[in-house]
Amino acid sequence: MNSFGLDRELDYYISNRRDIPELLKKKYNSLHTKDIYTIARKQKASYIIFEKQNTKLTNIIYNNEVFFIYKVDIK
Repeated sequence: MNSFGLDRELDYYISNRRDIPELLKKKYNSLHTKDIYTIARKQKASYIIFEKQNTKLTNIIYNNEVFFIYKVDIK
């Protein structure tokens, strides 16, 4: 076990996967509206940021050429 509680094989596998950040980004940017609100409620978040426009959300409060910030109304 290493300091993160992972066995050596799993630690080696994860640390040698250079595609993980890109896979996470792709998954994050393809979240369904229901999942976005579930995460926002769980994290008590009022805002969520996407690198590209998420057409499922309408409350854009800021955007530039890189990202969009959405206001998420959690009830």
